[in-house]
Amino acid sequence: MEMMIAASYACILAASINKAMSVSMKHQGGVTMPTVSTVSTTSIDGKQNTVDSIEAKEVVFKIAVVQGRPFYGYAVGEEVYLKVYLYDPSLVSRVTNLLRAGAVMGCRFQPFEVLHSLILTYTNS
Repeated sequence: MEMMIAASYACILAASINKAMSVSMKHQGGVTMPTVSTVSTTSIDGKQNTVDSIEAKEVVFKIAVVQGRPFYGYAVGEEVYLKVYLYDPSLVSRVTNLLRAGAVMGCRFQPFEVLHSLILTYTNS
């Protein structure tokens, strides 16, 4: 049950991250203001959730719902986490800052295991 609620929440989170990134890039002067559409999802309890989504460059590739045991502090069982995959790994630090600042969905998130310094590079050897 908890996993299904997290899956519906992940859809709303993805649309909100894309919107926050579009607004962030617009304020930097990098992107012109795109059109606004509405994303609609239905949660497990049957409630209809809508989020205004700015259709611009997609930032979030997918959000996976995973279970794991927290390694900070004392934990008896496993917790549900959302693992966010991005199309462009160079945007990880910007998305992390938006999540921490409360620009996504109006609340502050605490990202775990953010590997923004680990961007794969290929060498010609």
